[in-house]
Amino acid sequence: MPIEPNTELNAALTSFEKQPGVTAQQVAQLRHALASDPGMLRDLNQEATAGQLRGFAVQPAATTPPSLVGSYDLSTGVVTLPAASFQATGTTSSADLRAVVQVQEMSVRFGNSRFQDPNNAAATLPVTQDMIDNLQGAINGSPVLAREVKKAATTADPGDTQTPHRNHLENFGFVSGMSAGGAYYGGDKTMRLPAARLQTPNYDPVDMTFVLGHEIEHGFNHPTTRAATQTLRTGAAAIAAQPGATHDYTGTIGAYLESSRKDEAEAEIAGWNAALSRLQQTNPAANQTDMLNTNNSRMRDFVQRDPTSGAVVPLPAPAGKQPLSFNADGSLNPTPDNVAAMGRQYFDRPPNPAPAVDRPLGVGERGSSDYSNYYGTFAIETAIGAERAHAQTHSGSVHPGVTHRMTINMGSLRLNENLLEREGIDIRINPGTPQPYYDSGQTPPALHHFDHTQSGANDHTHVPIAGTPPAPSALERLSPNDRAMFERLREQAPAHLPEDVLGRALAATKAAGIERPDQIASARLSGERLWVEGTTPGFHAAVEVSGNGPGLRELAQTPQPAQAQQEQQSQQEQVKATAPRAH
Repeated sequence: MPIEPNTELNAALTSFEKQPGVTAQQVAQLRHALASDPGMLRDLNQEATAGQLRGFAVQPAATTPPSLVGSYDLSTGVVTLPAASFQATGTTSSADLRAVVQVQEMSVRFGNSRFQDPNNAAATLPVTQDMIDNLQGAINGSPVLAREVKKAATTADPGDTQTPHRNHLENFGFVSGMSAGGAYYGGDKTMRLPAARLQTPNYDPVDMTFVLGHEIEHGFNHPTTRAATQTLRTGAAAIAAQPGATHDYTGTIGAYLESSRKDEAEAEIAGWNAALSRLQQTNPAANQTDMLNTNNSRMRDFVQRDPTSGAVVPLPAPAGKQPLSFNADGSLNPTPDNVAAMGRQYFDRPPNPAPAVDRPLGVGERGSSDYSNYYGTFAIETAIGAERAHAQTHSGSVHPGVTHRMTINMGSLRLNENLLEREGIDIRINPGTPQPYYDSGQTPPALHHFDHTQSGANDHTHVPIAGTPPAPSALERLSPNDRAMFERLREQAPAHLPEDVLGRALAATKAAGIERPDQIASARLSGERLWVEGTTPGFHAAVEVSGNGPGLRELAQTPQPAQAQQEQQSQQEQVKATAPRAH
């Protein structure tokens, strides 16, 4: 039995029909659009019943700039649709109207959802109209982004496991548990964004447009990344089943990382095109120079200012490689050369700590990884799982490394055991036993061990061979209050800023008289300077992003009240509690 609009949704349609200027054709076309997707109609019925959707409206045709995906008002429950999405005659909806309704249905659900309170992990806060307006403003402000969002919301993923197949984009949500400007989750087809970045004054329309364009491309690429994941699992299982003494996972992991590099590079190109389209809405001649002049640091992964001529040019390429090739309008095509260049300029950026000139990257659950190790963590987990499952099958118990030598060329894959373990390696089979492996990048291949660090005593911590805890980082040596202030700055500041910049901002903030995390109102980037504003008027601090000055190391070395005695006691307890581990 087909799904029909329920009583409450019909009331919203009747209200729409009675509005001045609304035609019978528009009403018929909207009804046709609502019926185009049974799942969407079911959700709209539920939202109407809950009082979250109470009416529809048409944006005036003369509005400038015109809306591209519509808007949603939380207080009235009214969805306003672009006039251009309706056809002049007929009762059949246009593809654009169907796409707009899909996007707005997601907006209604998003607008009536909640996100984690940054000041209380046990509490949640409701989404505000400000957050809805900023999300939809980013999409409406970029024709390229609006086109891609509507396409993702109405294009089925051909390899989806559900019947009927879900579309590439089904939900908007929030990032949690990782450091990222945004994330796409293929399992539930959700675009996740940091709640703080959707709130004024933290909202940066150019940055949000770039992030949305980037993540939407991940959605379109999900079938390919899903296939790469399956190839990784199949390849690892085949290697684990080999009878020889050496089980070399380098090639299989390398293929997975290369697929991830291509996915990230294509997503960056999509982000650039979305942001450029936003600039060209108000300035059709906007180009690479205008993009760099936004002072958004993401643009420095694409272009730079020539130190001699001052002209904005693509980043240089290594000998024998091609730099980015821009179209005449400043946009980029995902050609093989452009994708390869973006892989070098974005995916291959080093992790923190690194010289500022190298544009260090901080991604992952703790914001301390680079992309090779962020994606490599899952690949290593898969290889360990295959190796241990093979040992179970053939010996009746888990004896990893006894008969076979798990082998990986870590250097050729840009993998680092320290970063992998800090990202959190999840060993599912016998997690209490470290996994031995041989690094074939050393001569002769050197024996090392991966530990379970996704949870437990070594949660997101590198475990050295001797089993002793690593020396605490400067951040770990801060007082609890200073660490809380640092995390507040990390939450408020642009996600791409490295730890050393935030450390210098923390030092400057404390020097300016801001002493607690609740006294930090915002941290925003203006040009090459990060400004931190206090909740008390007149209290603020600023640091140059590429400058120098006291930071985490200096703060960590500054004794806090009663800190010296506490540190001595802590060290004594640590010695008593730590025992060597056999590897």
